[in-house]
Amino acid sequence: READASRRAVAADVASRNAPTQEEIQRGLSGHITCILIGEDHGRVYVGTAEGQVLVFTSEAGFPVQRWINNPDDPSAVTCVSAATASGLLVVGTQEGAVHLYSLGQLRIAGSINIARLLFEGEPAAQGAALKHVRLFTIPSSPKLPLTLMTVDIASRMRLWGLGIHDKSGKLDELKLLLDGGQLR
Repeated sequence: READASRRAVAADVASRNAPTQEEIQRGLSGHITCILIGEDHGRVYVGTAEGQVLVFTSEAGFPVQRWINNPDDPSAVTCVSAATASGLLVVGTQEGAVHLYSLGQLRIAGSINIARLLFEGEPAAQGAALKHVRLFTIPSSPKLPLTLMTVDIASRMRLWGLGIHDKSGKLDELKLLLDGGQLR
């Protein structure tokens, strides 16, 4: 019961900060839904949009919109969403090849990785950089990198990244490209 009460209190706090208005809901929250994730562990449904937002619905009666999240520095379409309950992170991949990490509890930004900028710096366009799949799992590559992020872009290039999250702030602390697997054929 305490866990449910705590979850509802966190949900109310989160909702009060960035929830759509009734007018926005009636007008429609997106012109194009791009991906969906059911987060049973947190009682939420995450819906990625072409407008670069993730709409967060609760699993309460009627599935009300709890809030929406987006990265103001990356308005590109959300292409994939994944949750890693063990690490407490929501992972969002975008059309521009960026990964945004959000804490599952508060839905606050924990960090961003602009893969296209990291790997294709100096090239006029990072063709094929749009992300198709993202998965975060707790397989450490080193003591400083306890999480592993797998990304697959639209050209089927798979990469593994080692991540470290700061214990106190919950922010992305370390990042290392572990494997650039090239194209999967």
